[in-house]
Amino acid sequence: MDEKKSTVSLALRKTPFKRLTASILIGEFGLYLVLLTPVQLLITLKLTEIAPKSISTDFGIISGIGALFAMAGGPIGGILSDRTKLKFGRRRTWIAIGIIVGSISVFTIGLTSSVLLMGILWCLAQLFFNFSIAAFSALLPEQVDEGKRGSISGFMGLLIPFGPVIGMGVVSLMGAATLWIKFLVISLIGIITMFISIILLIDDNIIPSKRKQVIIKKGMQISKIYPSPRKYPIYTWGLLTKFFQSLCTAAIVYNSVMLVERFHYSSEQTATKTTLLSVTMMLFMAISAIGGGIISDKIRKQKPFVIASAIICGVALGIIAFAPTFTFVLLGMACIGFGSGMYSAVDQALMSRILPVKEDYAKDLGVVNAFGSSTQSIVPLIAPSLISLGSWPMLYGVLSIAGAISAACVVPIPELSSKAPPSNQSKIELTS
Repeated sequence: MDEKKSTVSLALRKTPFKRLTASILIGEFGLYLVLLTPVQLLITLKLTEIAPKSISTDFGIISGIGALFAMAGGPIGGILSDRTKLKFGRRRTWIAIGIIVGSISVFTIGLTSSVLLMGILWCLAQLFFNFSIAAFSALLPEQVDEGKRGSISGFMGLLIPFGPVIGMGVVSLMGAATLWIKFLVISLIGIITMFISIILLIDDNIIPSKRKQVIIKKGMQISKIYPSPRKYPIYTWGLLTKFFQSLCTAAIVYNSVMLVERFHYSSEQTATKTTLLSVTMMLFMAISAIGGGIISDKIRKQKPFVIASAIICGVALGIIAFAPTFTFVLLGMACIGFGSGMYSAVDQALMSRILPVKEDYAKDLGVVNAFGSSTQSIVPLIAPSLISLGSWPMLYGVLSIAGAISAACVVPIPELSSKAPPSNQSKIELTS
């Protein structure tokens, strides 16, 4: 018996561009503040307080295991978001759940005196924060026309360092306040910005009643966590580009530990110096990310920005590797900021145009973001072994090689078409 073919076409209401931009920037600012401030500073300070003799080892274990949960959180959160039917909205629902649960987990880390419990709570935070990241990422291909994606992509990429910069600044301003209060304030900022973000966001429930039939008949295709590399090779090249570029620039995660063990700074000095490094990186990243995104939209090219990023970040890591003083580390971080901004200018725009299946936007972007964010934890996990083998030059040398691999992986990805596509209303088409 022949299978009948029917198509369900549903129009998405779009959030006005400026309002959508504000929603994403406010929400992701708070998300990355509460996600990355702990891994870049607060967890180190907490370990200094409760386990000062094994900071590097404990930090590596906690961050490394957390990376596994981050990798799982992206695709799982994406699948949940893609298939949520609540009137509140499928993206808004998981933005809210992810940030609330993640923020509560971060706050509880500040209350515990157990390294084991710290690890468990950090894994929970990584899992749920990546639920939110997957939902946020799906908004770009769903609600933004291709010709405008480069501009907003540059701003979105800037939030990754900007959030923790503000977070560490807030921590420094609190001075002698107890550590759990610092965890509390950071967590509250994440929750408050989330509420503002979802109020601004228009998020339709577009899952049709026939969706269940589609899943049954196409179960082997839609239920796959990872799209077939043979069928969608460009997606895999994009993911590898993201992963290796993120691995290259993830050196910033190790800043606080490096300052303690390499330059023997106190906790107060470490907080101040780490904030200065992050502020410097953010300023240079702002220049290249925002400017690069606008230029990318105008010239309709993305790959040159990825290649330039790899070269600049490689030089920067070389400077940091042999830095005799903090001043040279600061110079290297400025270069990393400018280089990573070049990549951030096109990151989200590039990935959003090579997604395999519209019905699985959040899931597929969740996989990409999980691999990218996992490097923030992978570096502390592998760093102790690399440092023991060849000190700091070995660590930063390996990370610079990852940047070169990223540049090679972007080559097979087709460049943007020479003409911008028409600005049509977004649609979801399901065939059964």
